[in-house]
Amino acid sequence: MALANKPAITALQVGNFVWFMYNSVPVKAKIIKTISDVSNPNDDSSGVQSNSYYLEGYYELYPSSKLYSTRDAFIAATTAATPV
Repeated sequence: MALANKPAITALQVGNFVWFMYNSVPVKAKIIKTISDVSNPNDDSSGVQSNSYYLEGYYELYPSSKLYSTRDAFIAATTAATPV
């Protein structure tokens, strides 16, 4: 079955800067390439899309789940808030 509106535009685009963890250190890098993989496990028109990115100065392919568009979003996701 044909997929509707896939691949969709990604939230992070080439030229955007993102925050991520590299060797236990938070870093900021520019996106230089996006890759969108679309699969259709249910054989319907919805499909599943996963996005990955290449970053300037790094050779690894990073999934969107490891990248954050702002420093504040990165900090919120990587620090555990413990109530006192």
